[in-house]
Amino acid sequence: MKKIFALFTALLLVAGSLFGQVVSDSAKRDALKQEISRCDDSVARSFLLQQLYPLAQESDIPLYLSYVGDPLCAPMSVAALVALPGGDKALMELVRTEGADKTLLCGAVADRGLREAEPYLLQWAGSARGEEKKAIDRTLGIIGGKASAKYLKSQSLPDYLVLLDNLSDKEAVKAAKGLLKDANSGIRCAAVKTVIERSARNPKLVVDALKTGDRPYRNAALSATEKYDGETLAKALEKAYATLSDEARTDVLNWLGAKKIKSALPLVTGSISNPGELGETAIRTTGILGGEQAAEALVAALSGDKADVAFAALATFEGNLTDRWRQWLLPEICLRQRPWTVWLLWRRRRGSLPFWMLLPGTSRHHSRKPLSMLFIRKRLRLRQKD
Repeated sequence: MKKIFALFTALLLVAGSLFGQVVSDSAKRDALKQEISRCDDSVARSFLLQQLYPLAQESDIPLYLSYVGDPLCAPMSVAALVALPGGDKALMELVRTEGADKTLLCGAVADRGLREAEPYLLQWAGSARGEEKKAIDRTLGIIGGKASAKYLKSQSLPDYLVLLDNLSDKEAVKAAKGLLKDANSGIRCAAVKTVIERSARNPKLVVDALKTGDRPYRNAALSATEKYDGETLAKALEKAYATLSDEARTDVLNWLGAKKIKSALPLVTGSISNPGELGETAIRTTGILGGEQAAEALVAALSGDKADVAFAALATFEGNLTDRWRQWLLPEICLRQRPWTVWLLWRRRRGSLPFWMLLPGTSRHHSRKPLSMLFIRKRLRLRQKD
């Protein structure tokens, strides 16, 4: 009956606020605290503590502290200590006395960034197992310093890498370099990002990473160059381009496109003739960079074995292609190229085209000029006048 009465009282308070009854926060808070003190059922008490949470004040810390030993009430009690002003002191007292579940305390220490808890957590780590040990390692990675570095390096490398954020640049780079050849690809990628991000801006570090055979590692190195000057790094990559594998060159082209380094366009267009992924990536990057040279290179690619990729790049080309349609649709253009250009004309909304415009016309192999080409020329002249 007491459990039902406590739940009924809490629901009345909630319903009162929902349906417009004027009940002050102070009155609600006092009523909830009275019910919590009278309630002897853990489930009902946990519910009442949850209702008190948004109204709680610093003076309610002792109330929450009194229930941290109850398994059902402990999560809500510790969460309240994390949120309330002055809760840090109470949390540290719980850490010193091991007065609550260690996993819950680790989460609270990490949330509050209580670095003074580090020595206590290192003591707990010696006997911890399972989820409790994982929670301790994760928390030491967030709040730990030099004292935790040696322990985490031998116990949990992912948390060790997180801990490097708390060290000086020199210490972090030195520690990360020791992990560049780790067997785990994820560890290597995180380490190379730390080395590049926290070292002096040295393009050689990026170039050295690109010469490895590990694609995630290479892309991690390229993604860590946010603080680098794009043009300066692009020049260094261009110098090393010939010494890289085709896969690494593809990664470089993707990076150049993502950063829109227009000065690298000659390097990009020069890679269009390469087979496979490298050539296709070069075409897509050319379309992203844009410009006169890019347009010419993409139109030329319409005659090759990557015409579909070039077509897609031209269809989304950022720039004005209107002045080029006449040149591309002249009778002298390659017969294999004309269907793509006509469809591009349609895709770029230059007018609807009947199917007979795709018929072969005059080229260097033909002497007859079809009506389709005359119609296209006339249509283009009219649009240019508009």
